[in-house]
Amino acid sequence: ALYATPPRRASTCNCVAFAAGLRLATGPAPAGARRPALWHRGRVSGDPVNLAFQRLVDALNRPRDPAALRAAVIDEIRIDRHVPGDRGTAPVAESFGGLPEVERWFARTPPTVRFGLAGPAWPDGDGWGIEYTIQAGEFHNGGIWQGRLAGDGRIASLSHHPFALRDHTPEG
Repeated sequence: ALYATPPRRASTCNCVAFAAGLRLATGPAPAGARRPALWHRGRVSGDPVNLAFQRLVDALNRPRDPAALRAAVIDEIRIDRHVPGDRGTAPVAESFGGLPEVERWFARTPPTVRFGLAGPAWPDGDGWGIEYTIQAGEFHNGGIWQGRLAGDGRIASLSHHPFALRDHTPEG
């Protein structure tokens, strides 16, 4: 059975049948549920938005794995990478359209670079926003991703906004 839980806790789950063998939760989440999620056969799979961004992180951390990229984004993906700076004012540095262009962009990523998520996604206009982290050796930064999901839960478009880079001056 498939359940979509609302964002509240309770000890029961009220469900309604909507297709043979599938049920959609219309009431409180199962006991112990901490946030909205999809439930399938008694286990939680996580909410679709945060899972979509986690798949993007997984693909970025395996930049030469086309299967990881295809699991994260649609074939017609559109990505705008902004220069580091304030969201909304930093200009677009590069745009990528379609899997081949995004694959070439990912291939430029050194294998030592690691991405992560700094917290859960939030509604942002007609899509979602989420803060990400990036580190490569001594370098640490992050930024905001603004994305829209396709009907299958993969990312359809993404705006990549790195935070402003900090000046590192030696003390002494």
